Amino acid sequence: SKTLLFIGFSFDDRYFNRLLRFLSSVYKGCNAEHYALFREDPAKVAQMKSLFADIGIRPIYYRSHEALTDLLRQMRQDASALK
Repeated sequence: SKTLLFIGFSFDDRYFNRLLRFLSSVYKGCNAEHYALFREDPAKVAQMKSLFADIGIRPIYYRSHEALTDLLRQMRQDASALK
């Protein structure tokens, strides 16, 4: 029932994709939400949407690596406000 945040993973990696699909099948029916941070790449959005829909991960896109720090800081503040 814990939420996972994936940062810095390559979803083009076949081994990692197999691992994600395995975990998805093991935790099927679990209501936890999972997220992955990705640098925007219009060429891969459709492919990633399909993959994430299958394994239950919601992608969050950012424009540049410089913007990632601010995004993580904002996410931490938002999470702290929910406690």
